[in-house]
Amino acid sequence: MNVSGIIKNLIDGSYGPYSKSTLAGQGANAGYATAESTKNGSIFGKDIKYAYNDDKGWSRDSSLAFSREVLKSQDSNGDGTLDINDDYWTNFANQYNNLSGEDRKQILNPALLNEKGELDKQKLFNQFDLNGDGKIDEAENTALMCLQDAVSQNFTGTDFKGTPNDGTLSQDERDMGLDYMLKNPNAKTLLNEYYKGYELDQRQNIFKMPPTVAIETPVVTTNNQTSQSVPSEAPKAPADINKMFLQKSGGMLRNNEIDGITNGLTRLGFNPADIVGKIKSVSINPDGTITIKTDENTIKYNQKSQTTSLTPETNH
Repeated sequence: MNVSGIIKNLIDGSYGPYSKSTLAGQGANAGYATAESTKNGSIFGKDIKYAYNDDKGWSRDSSLAFSREVLKSQDSNGDGTLDINDDYWTNFANQYNNLSGEDRKQILNPALLNEKGELDKQKLFNQFDLNGDGKIDEAENTALMCLQDAVSQNFTGTDFKGTPNDGTLSQDERDMGLDYMLKNPNAKTLLNEYYKGYELDQRQNIFKMPPTVAIETPVVTTNNQTSQSVPSEAPKAPADINKMFLQKSGGMLRNNEIDGITNGLTRLGFNPADIVGKIKSVSINPDGTITIKTDENTIKYNQKSQTTSLTPETNH
């Protein structure tokens, strides 16, 4: 089964827990959707619209709202920012420290390495901490996205995907921007130019997140056909779908769990009615997650984070 042909490739602010009637709401929705896609492992290869405009130009609030939502999903201690103790930085550094020493020398700025030739977590963190307060906040994250969106204008590779300074980040732009931050000795200076030049540090002081509204289901594009977003005050599985899930699970699943699973499947671009008829087994794991197996897919639902992921079976 080719999942990539079903899940839409652009993450934008067309649905989510914030009103899309404001630019900040659209940015917050896009950040929320990005965080959800990161959690369920479907983020790779998608384009992400992080900046929204009107006739007055770019709304910095839209990108700050986007960043606030994304940082919430990466933050371990719940304060809405990233500090050196968050797992994000350990995982980030380990991606490079698992490489050979020679490879690290080729792709990393020597100033970021420790005496063992490894990427130093504190030096890595400091590269993004522009105001030196020991935290990465929404203004600093927005500056990074601006850099990622602009740095590709100097790239001439024919396989590169992405348009410079269009408010949308491709996978190539995200990767290249991070590579630039880790390799170029002047990267932090350039990053600070976006941070100060766009007055993101000042705007952050008066910025407020938009109000939340009822969550909407996404617009899903499949084979150039688009289904409409349908707002709902409290998304629930239809009665017949609910009953079928109950029957297939032997009564193991509760209504709120079924609602979470079906809404998650809808966001991934799948029709729950197509899935439920193919269920082979349902199990509740010791950590509280729910695993549903069909002939084609394994579906996992995390009750704590209320996220749903779908993995195709390798033998199909």
